[in-house]
Amino acid sequence: MNHDWLAKRFIDNSNDVFIKTSTRVFTFSEMNSIAFDRAQALLDFGVRNGHMVGMYLPSTIDFVESYLGCYKIRATSVILNEKWKENEIMKVTDTMRLDYIICKFSDKKKFSHFKAPLIFIEELSKSFGSCFPKDSSIQYSKNDIQSIVFTSGTRGSPKPVCLTYDNFYQSSLKWSKAVNLKKEDQYLLALPMHHIGGLAIIMRAVHVGFSVILSSQFEKYIKSNKKATIISIVPTQLYELIKSRVVLNNLKMFRCIIVSGSEMSIDMKNICKAENLNIFISYGMTETCSSIAGFWLLKNFNHNKSVGKPFEGVKISKIKNNIILESSTVMKKYYGKDENEHKIKTGDSGYLKDGFLYIDGRLDEQIISGGENINPSEIVMFLNETLLPNSEITSFIFKDKKWGQSFGIIIKTNKDIDSNFVKSYLKKNIANYKIPKKIIVKQF
Repeated sequence: MNHDWLAKRFIDNSNDVFIKTSTRVFTFSEMNSIAFDRAQALLDFGVRNGHMVGMYLPSTIDFVESYLGCYKIRATSVILNEKWKENEIMKVTDTMRLDYIICKFSDKKKFSHFKAPLIFIEELSKSFGSCFPKDSSIQYSKNDIQSIVFTSGTRGSPKPVCLTYDNFYQSSLKWSKAVNLKKEDQYLLALPMHHIGGLAIIMRAVHVGFSVILSSQFEKYIKSNKKATIISIVPTQLYELIKSRVVLNNLKMFRCIIVSGSEMSIDMKNICKAENLNIFISYGMTETCSSIAGFWLLKNFNHNKSVGKPFEGVKISKIKNNIILESSTVMKKYYGKDENEHKIKTGDSGYLKDGFLYIDGRLDEQIISGGENINPSEIVMFLNETLLPNSEITSFIFKDKKWGQSFGIIIKTNKDIDSNFVKSYLKKNIANYKIPKKIIVKQF
């Protein structure tokens, strides 16, 4: 494989719209030039082919431009979760050999421990593009690592997932067939780009040629009745959207509403059916470079408890009730670990029936809450190692109408603290989405 797919779009779809923001429209031609400019600026900072570049940026056009700049020079983008606090960032960067980090100047203090160079997005000039050889052909193996994206580990620490150029391309092909993606589509991006669900949409647009709408206030965008045709969301987002009758009516005009990340409640599915929403439920994980199974809810409502049929080319098997996925989209490896053979144990238990995949539980403690992977043991271990070293802490999981799954903790301690104190301490030290929804303190 030696395609620069963005350059291919520049040739085939030069004047077609690639990205829309609230203030500007970017054609494929314009974004190709901007990506070259960013690439030249990165080269000036010393970034080279094969370097690992951490990206700690919000999901804005700056992220897209920087990401595609790394893509141009074949530097591996390491996507850091912008919700992480300083100690969470340190845990990740201390175990990986990052060569550079791109961040905002205002986030400089979060990387005070980082010894390699920081590149501030404000200094990543766009003025050097004319110096970069724009007719140069990108050469790389399809198995080279394009990006590293993090997912929750079974013991709490984020696991770095190494995804190749071919993983992204094969995922785009499978999605294109699953929901019939077209160049005319306008895809409203409502998922953060530090998640594979958001990041893969950018590459999907590069591979297929449709337009992406970047909007930090996607609910207002839907209310404005503009002409998006597809949106990807998690059930928690859908739960909030359907509270508004105006939004609900406008959602009916979307030809495809992809819902993934966690389980939808049966009540929500019934509402979607009653309102005739074009819901496509999908199932996947970071390790499979986005979803690998799915189905149209209205057409297959009798299978509404499933997560859908495997996409083309995906094979599903089981070992001791652990679902095994085999696909060309399966990651190359976890960073620092041995390579996979396009197979992965999901940690999910379940079964196939009439060609549909059903998930009936997890084989570890991990939950998905509001589309975020969370391992309660991470919070338990953190509190035991810091605030409450001699206390007994246990976690429990419960179903939540809004979040899908949530968890709480029970603390048995002789310290004079209450749940508000613990919650405040956690807010200062871990990402908000990891904070338990219920905190119970018992004195002894």
